Amino acid sequence: MSQVLLASASPALYATVVRALGVGGHAVERARSWDEMIFFLHRRRPDAVVLCLRGPEAAAVVREVSATTDSPIIAIGAGLRNAQSRVVALDAGAAYCLSPSVGGGELRARIRAAVRRTPTQPIEPDGGGAA
Repeated sequence: MSQVLLASASPALYATVVRALGVGGHAVERARSWDEMIFFLHRRRPDAVVLCLRGPEAAAVVREVSATTDSPIIAIGAGLRNAQSRVVALDAGAAYCLSPSVGGGELRARIRAAVRRTPTQPIEPDGGGAA
């Protein structure tokens, strides 16, 4: 079972995402505010972070979160409707950018893919020889 942190101020979106992820056996913890999310990320590492974003600040939020955790970030939101905003959010650290109308099956598949691609242990340096 994957532990997913969902950062969403919207109760309706939270309920929709929890329903979708519950079908896939994911445990979901909700952060209702920036402070709550940062507090959670400092206490433990979720398998994935789902950010529900509105407005043009989406990339800045993704950048801040990716500086706080190495968990994969899946960004969902109205602020990611055009290609340029998605490119900026991906460059800021999002693993995926999805529209708010994403289906539950696709969201679960994206979380599984992001978790599969994330190492569970830190990668140790090779001891530094000449390349």
